[in-house]
Amino acid sequence: MEAATLLFSSLTPGGESGGSGWAGAFSSDKPPRQRPDPEAAAKPVTSRVRCLIVDDDPGILTLLRRWLEAEGVEVQTVGSASTARDLVLQQEFHAVVTDMVMDGVDGIELLRHLKQAKVRPKVIGISGVAGGENLGRALLAMGGEGFLMKPFERSDLIEALEAALGRPLRAA
Repeated sequence: MEAATLLFSSLTPGGESGGSGWAGAFSSDKPPRQRPDPEAAAKPVTSRVRCLIVDDDPGILTLLRRWLEAEGVEVQTVGSASTARDLVLQQEFHAVVTDMVMDGVDGIELLRHLKQAKVRPKVIGISGVAGGENLGRALLAMGGEGFLMKPFERSDLIEALEAALGRPLRAA
């Protein structure tokens, strides 16, 4: 089974979500992402994952923070991509989970900015808007590591982050 299939349920040709989840699977010219190496997962990871969550919905920020903190992730949340741009200049993050559609700067523009950062975090896009699958395809084509359609399950987010980072979220 391809890694993308493990991360996201498949899309039907009409673009509707199929399978058991709500997320879309997208392919690009890149080789499929691999799940974290089981042998590497057996080795202790000593540093906590630092993740920035960007969404203009306070409820989503709270939910994702709870999910990731329960996994031992150090989480910071912001309500806009422009604030995230400024924060990434001041601090280093292993990953950024960003809504794709927000007022002002959107997720695609944030990814463009993050690609210029000294240490580029892995980027997972999320969206709940109709046609969000196209935003996901654009994000992946630009070098983003994953995309999930809202609503998604906690396990989908954790699996997407672990695959993007190539390591388990929990530090030893």
